[in-house]
Amino acid sequence: MAERNQFRAIAASCMALLSLAVASAVSATTFVPLDQEELAEISDAAVIGAVVEILSGRDATTGEIHTDVALEVGEVLFGEIDASPIVLRQAGGRVGDDEEWVYGAPSFALGERVLVFLSAVGDGSYRTTGMALGKFQVRSAADGSIELVRDLGEGVQIVAPSGELIADPGAAVTTLSD
Repeated sequence: MAERNQFRAIAASCMALLSLAVASAVSATTFVPLDQEELAEISDAAVIGAVVEILSGRDATTGEIHTDVALEVGEVLFGEIDASPIVLRQAGGRVGDDEEWVYGAPSFALGERVLVFLSAVGDGSYRTTGMALGKFQVRSAADGSIELVRDLGEGVQIVAPSGELIADPGAAVTTLSD
């Protein structure tokens, strides 16, 4: 009887530890990094443009919150884009007092200049390919060159080439010529 209780105590402790491990694992999004060539291969298009409007709403069928980002297209790098502005539909956002946050979803700001890799959605809108992996802020460097900044946001970890997980990797900067 004592052995059975000891076994149950050990099993309960193991389950508690497992629950903590699983709970901490799902509080982040894990990315295997993709470079621009890999993003291009899996995208329908890529554009450089400016954010002109950001609106959040609720899906009438599912009730899920999404944010629509209107992007005035300045340059189509590849793919067929027929209209401007285009709409990027991202998971998450705020409607009234309700907020849904998706770790790894790209964030946008009004007036921000961006390069985005796009995947078409059946309703005529687009989403960024690979969530935040497919969005780069475009900015001018001190030397006059154009920089691309990719910030995956908080609550994100990446798998390094060594297999190590890197939590909250911060922003990565490259030049447009790269």
